[in-house]
Amino acid sequence: MAASASPFNRQRQHRQKRQIILSEAAKLFNRKGTRSTTLAEIAARLELTKTSLYYYVKTKEELVYQCYRQSCDEQQALLRQADSGASGREKIELLTRGYFQTCRDIALKRRAETAILTEIKTLKDSQRKEISRRYQALYSDVRSFIEQGIADASLKACEPSATALLFFFNLQWTATWLRGLSAEEIPVAGESFLNICLYGLATRARPHPRQNAEIGAPAVAAGFDRKAQNQLKQEAFFRVGSRYFNHKGFRGTSLDEIAAALEVTKGAFYYHIQNKEGLLYECFRRTLELTRTMQASASRQGRDGLEKLQLCLHDLFCIQTSSEGPLVRYNLATSLDSQRRRKVIELIRNTDRQFRRFVQQGIEDGSIRAINTVVAEQLISGSVNASADWTERLPLKDPNKAAADFYQLLFTGISAERPPAAG
Repeated sequence: MAASASPFNRQRQHRQKRQIILSEAAKLFNRKGTRSTTLAEIAARLELTKTSLYYYVKTKEELVYQCYRQSCDEQQALLRQADSGASGREKIELLTRGYFQTCRDIALKRRAETAILTEIKTLKDSQRKEISRRYQALYSDVRSFIEQGIADASLKACEPSATALLFFFNLQWTATWLRGLSAEEIPVAGESFLNICLYGLATRARPHPRQNAEIGAPAVAAGFDRKAQNQLKQEAFFRVGSRYFNHKGFRGTSLDEIAAALEVTKGAFYYHIQNKEGLLYECFRRTLELTRTMQASASRQGRDGLEKLQLCLHDLFCIQTSSEGPLVRYNLATSLDSQRRRKVIELIRNTDRQFRRFVQQGIEDGSIRAINTVVAEQLISGSVNASADWTERLPLKDPNKAAADFYQLLFTGISAERPPAAG
C-alpha cells in the first residue's frame, strides 16, 4: 500500500477531515448564508469542539474563502471535461449535464457539497480579488464555448457575452432550487433546463418589445406634500441601498457611505431607516413590489402568455439598468433575520409563481412550447437576478438591444437546429 493511501497517514487524515469541514460549511452557507452561520454551529454539526475546528480554520471568513476556492476548483474541472466536446454546442451540453450530474451525486451523498458563489463581495480584499478573477475566468470559458458554437454553426448567431452571462448565472442558480427535488428528478430537470437553453420558450420567434417610456422617467416633484416628499426620500434610500448591497454585499455595505452618496446627514438617514438589516428588508419589499407591478402591467397589455412574459422581463431589465434600478439580488435574503427571511422568501415564491402562470398560459394558447414549467419558472427568476450583473460586466448603449441580446437564450434558444418534434 502506498504511504499516502494508508489510513495511518496523517496528511491524508488531515485532508479528509478538512474536506468534511468544508462540505458541512458549504451546506450551511448555501442554506443560511455566511452571516447567519457560525463556527460554533459548524463545529456542533460535526460533533467537534470549537478548539478542534480552529486547528483546521481560524476564522469564518477564512472558511468561506476556502469553500469558494474549492467551488472554483470543481467548476474548473467541469469546464475541462466539457472542453472535450467537438463543437460549441456539445461543450454547452456536456457542461450542463456534468453540472446536474454533480448535483445528483451531492443529493445521493456520493460527493461533498460545494458552496454557491453568491457572496464573493463579502471576502476581504485579497481573497475577493482572487475569487473574482477565478469566477471571471470561468465565465470567459463559457463565453468561448458559445463563440466556438457560433463559428462552427452548431449555435445560432447571438451576443456571446450576454448569452454567457444569462446561461452561466442560471447554471449556478440551479443549486438554490434543486434541493427541492429528489436525486432521480435532478437529471430530468437538467434535460429540461438544457432544452430551454437550446430551443427557447417560444414556439415561434417574434420581435422583442421596446422600452416602456415610463421606466426610468423622473419622479413628479412632491412640492409641499410632506408625505410624498418622505416617500421620494425613502425610494432614494432603497435604490442606493440596493446598489450598494448588490455591489458590496451585506457585510461590506456601510450605512455611512450610503448617507454620503445621498448627501444627507446621518441623523436625516436614521430618521427614515432604522438599521442596515431594516434597509435591506425594505429594498426587498421595493424590488418585489416593482416585480408585481410589472407583472400586472404585462397581464393587462399582453395578448398571450409569451407576450406577457416578454413585456414583463423587458421592463424589469430596463429598471435594472436605468436610474430606477437596480433590483436587489435574491441571494441577499440570507443576510436577513429568520423572520424577515421567511417573509421575503414567500414574496419571492409568489412572484415566481406568477411567472409560471404566464408560461402555463402560453403553453395553453400555443405561444410557448410544451416544457417543464417548474424549470422554466426558475430559469426566468434566475434571469431577472442575472440582469443585475449587466452594468458591471457589459456596456449599455441601447437598452432595447441589450434586453433582446440578454433574453435571446430564454425566448428563442441558441441551437442552430430546430427543436425535435414533440412525441
